[in-house]
Amino acid sequence: MILRQLESEDRGGSARGALNSTTSVEVVATPDAGFTRRSKLWVQNKDTAAVILRLRVTVAGPTHYEWYSESLALDNPGTAAGGHVAVDCPDLQNGETISAVLDAAIATNQPAWVSSWVDVPVAS
Repeated sequence: MILRQLESEDRGGSARGALNSTTSVEVVATPDAGFTRRSKLWVQNKDTAAVILRLRVTVAGPTHYEWYSESLALDNPGTAAGGHVAVDCPDLQNGETISAVLDAAIATNQPAWVSSWVDVPVAS
């Protein structure tokens, strides 16, 4: 079977970082033109207090909509207790991004995040 170059490229990726309290942080970037980005986001509350996580999709500049909100308890390593979440994100088109923000300032430690994605060619 012969694949076009575009179909054989690895179009996936990942990113990681820490949230910044009430300042929005981009956790999934926009895909290239002609692709849809399918992504998943993991967030772990490393703070000493519970936090409320809000996820937003930004469309064409300052326009955004909130599509996810959840309270994250303290993370207790080695237990099944809350404090972390895995979220399937909505598909993104070129020009759209996903950002995360907390409802209030953190007490001591910023929550950590990891996102991973695959870009799928848009059917023509």
